[in-house]
Amino acid sequence: MPEQFMTCIQLFLDQLKKFTHVDLFLSQLRNEDVTQTMYKETAKKPNSSAAINGASNGESAFDVSTKVNRICDAFLEVLQKRTQTNLQNIVTANVCKTPPDLEGGLSVVAKLREQDTNLAERAAEHICFLADVNQLYDHALGMYNLDVALLIAQQSQKDPREYLPYLQSLQEMDLLRRQFTIDDNLGRRSKAIAHLHELDSFDELKQYAEKHELYSDAISLHKYQPERLKEIMKLYAQYLNGRNRFREAGIATVQLDYLNDLEAAARTFCKGYFFAEAMRVVGLRRRLELIESIIDPGLVEGSASMTELLADCKGQINAQVPRLRELRVKKAEDPLAFFDGVESSDIPDNVSVAPTDATTSAGTFMTRYTNRTGTVNTTTTRRTSKNRRREERKRARGKKGSVYEEEYLVNSISRLIDRVNQINEEVQRLVEGLMRRGMRERAAAVELIMEEVVAACRGCVDEVFQVEKKEPVMLPGEEGQEAVEVPTVGADGVYWDSVMAERRKKEPPVVKSFERLSLVG
Repeated sequence: MPEQFMTCIQLFLDQLKKFTHVDLFLSQLRNEDVTQTMYKETAKKPNSSAAINGASNGESAFDVSTKVNRICDAFLEVLQKRTQTNLQNIVTANVCKTPPDLEGGLSVVAKLREQDTNLAERAAEHICFLADVNQLYDHALGMYNLDVALLIAQQSQKDPREYLPYLQSLQEMDLLRRQFTIDDNLGRRSKAIAHLHELDSFDELKQYAEKHELYSDAISLHKYQPERLKEIMKLYAQYLNGRNRFREAGIATVQLDYLNDLEAAARTFCKGYFFAEAMRVVGLRRRLELIESIIDPGLVEGSASMTELLADCKGQINAQVPRLRELRVKKAEDPLAFFDGVESSDIPDNVSVAPTDATTSAGTFMTRYTNRTGTVNTTTTRRTSKNRRREERKRARGKKGSVYEEEYLVNSISRLIDRVNQINEEVQRLVEGLMRRGMRERAAAVELIMEEVVAACRGCVDEVFQVEKKEPVMLPGEEGQEAVEVPTVGADGVYWDSVMAERRKKEPPVVKSFERLSLVG
């Protein structure tokens, strides 16, 4: 039973004797029940009396998900008293944990170095054998122990000209500056900025926060330093504003306990169409003159830009839906003409359109759109990765008249509907803001064009995203021959991907409803 083994580790070590055998045992541990995996066929099944006595229940109660770490910890508890004879096993027990406890193993090396340098070197050599030297070196630095880092580096293949100057420069630094430099180099940014705070290097901290976008950490570190917090909040607001996260920028800017730049806050809210919030904070601070100087111009600018955006959306739908309809009619009436081939009536009855080993002038159904002809072997040589990449670029562009235009139009309309859904709430906030400031005509104009765009989106969904049951596309073979599957390599493969993408069932997007403001009329 597992519990019996856990209570007899001292006896296990005494009987096993050789430390190399202990290492072998520890290194082979896995988080699994070996009676159900490795020894499933040889293990005796418990009889009914054993089950009644609870033997099987005892085994099943052992959590195998933590098996390795529990055994390693139990070994470490016993091995701490056997350092002289089982030093290597102590290191192994740490490294064999899941995940490896590299810092635990390195801590053993660090303690030994203070007691016996020879033992420390032996331990360092062994841990480098068990784990990746570069990871060990980084962990040793992360413990801020330069002596252990040097020991590990000496066991590696590193060039002393690389690590010695670096370790020497760290040794010459003050403790906090050394810790900052190490954490910065290891990519532990949150720890690094905390060291800058302890160093009281505020200007450097601000630059570091901007460079690595650590505004939340900087704010947390200075929550009890109002003046410095104001400066950090300004930097954070500028960062958010530059990434069009206007609502968060506005909220960050109007932290009244930290910042007094109300004008910037109002402008930011207006950019995000949060006009009601802008009016609220202006009224709260009794700066009503900002309504006419900032909020009203923001409403005018917002209504103009929104109207322009919605007009573009409407124009796109009016242009793309008819074009898509035209393409589908053409494809249904004459597929070969759609793929830029010859008219089907011009194909002689005795000419096969299936690929053969002989050169044909007609080409295949799949190669017509590229106007390529030749033998199968010749065509295959052209289907290189370069051709495929070029064809993928053509597919992405969806050039008018190409075989990829239909797929491009469907995806384009889908993206447009997503965009209209995203701006739905912005339009509502804009209309409310316009009505609050008595700009009824502008509000009505924005509402009208938004309703038209939403109606156009809803009206085209069924047609654009129609789902039809279609048979798998097969190339027709010659009389008496089996059909040939469409090739899926090279440039032809890109087109085949687009065909299959078009034939897969598409879930039509849901167009959000737009609720008019009753006061607009």
